Amino acid sequence: MPEMETTDVSMLETKIAGPGTAPPADINAAMDEFLGVFDDFKQANDQRLDEIEKRMSADILTTQKVERINAALDTQKQNLDNLILKAGRPQLSGDNSKTLMTDETEHKSAFDAYVRKGNTGPLLSFEAKSL
Repeated sequence: MPEMETTDVSMLETKIAGPGTAPPADINAAMDEFLGVFDDFKQANDQRLDEIEKRMSADILTTQKVERINAALDTQKQNLDNLILKAGRPQLSGDNSKTLMTDETEHKSAFDAYVRKGNTGPLLSFEAKSL
């Protein structure tokens, strides 16, 4: 049997990469930013609650600050969710999605030529080899 060359490329899907793999850097950065905003929210909300306990109502500036930080938290959470979803998607390009053997690559290019241009020559010659 002839030895086939292989092209080493990355995994097909990253969502099942496993618990030992580290998330991409952009997800880590987004999570750090989210946690920083959340700490600011906790401090502002604690201040608001202290004002409510002391005066039976919160200062309007503190309430607005908490609302702004809450809106920023919602935006950060949405961005983080989008990054996580994007990281879990399979890659689009066929060249980077799996290990292709030389014959598979030739067959793929012959099939693409047939589908795109109607050129049956390379596909017929390749399929004749398999018989």
